[in-house]
Amino acid sequence: MQAVTPRPRDVQHLIICGAEKAGTTSLFGYLAAHPGVVASSKKETDHFRREGADLAGYAAFFDCSPDDKRVRLESSPGYLAEADTVAPRMAALLPHAKLVFVLRDPIERLRSSFRFYKSRLHVPQDMSFERFVTVCLGVEEGTLAAADTGLAAWHLGAIARGRYERLLPPFERHFAPQQMLVLAHAALQRDARAAVQRIAEHAGLDPTPYRDHVFARENVSFMARHAGMQRVAVAVNDSLEGLWRRHPGLKRQLLAAYKRFNERPMDADELDPATAVRLRAHYADTYAWLAAR
Repeated sequence: MQAVTPRPRDVQHLIICGAEKAGTTSLFGYLAAHPGVVASSKKETDHFRREGADLAGYAAFFDCSPDDKRVRLESSPGYLAEADTVAPRMAALLPHAKLVFVLRDPIERLRSSFRFYKSRLHVPQDMSFERFVTVCLGVEEGTLAAADTGLAAWHLGAIARGRYERLLPPFERHFAPQQMLVLAHAALQRDARAAVQRIAEHAGLDPTPYRDHVFARENVSFMARHAGMQRVAVAVNDSLEGLWRRHPGLKRQLLAAYKRFNERPMDADELDPATAVRLRAHYADTYAWLAAR
């Protein structure tokens, strides 16, 4: 018998839309632990970033029957990054979804993203943050060809993904204010319990299961001593995401053991003053927008 795809009104959807490197992986794990939630089989389905996205394809990410009334949860930071196309596509299929956006200081977020790219071996290990900023801005301003940088388009767009004043409006045009919850990353770090309980209430969930929950951070970037070992580790980690979701404690134990062999200290240098001034000027409108909110 063919499975019936639930209609948008039949079940509630809670979607963490970003931003990148703003605690969305940890937040997904916290919310997935709620008994009233069924989490997607992979944290980042990226379903609504694809042309031709449909409800049947989306339902396949959730291991439950169509009449299961638990809240469907996923977390794809790429949704905020591609707001212009994602927001209308998502609203057309899930017009009643509840959305969560976690926004981080744009410069802090950019530095964290760069460190993450390095830890994943996505940028050259000898590339400095200052050089990365120069390359990304050069491509954004049209003075440098993307093909000449050796970096993927996603990484070259890291600076643009901090322009929240440009990325939130498409969602605001397609979803009602009561469907959208915007949180500061600093608030999530300061009091994860209060932030998660607030999100639970936003999704219509009972917040009491989080009174005794242990809030352990996930997806914390680190630098590897041996690139070859890290490549293998990244591939294994990605291929076993479903296992880690079912047994997060096992992942934490294995990761701790792996770090003892292959972690080196993350660069802790102060932000170059000239680069700081450059980024502050670039994000002037973003900081003004954040202050106004």
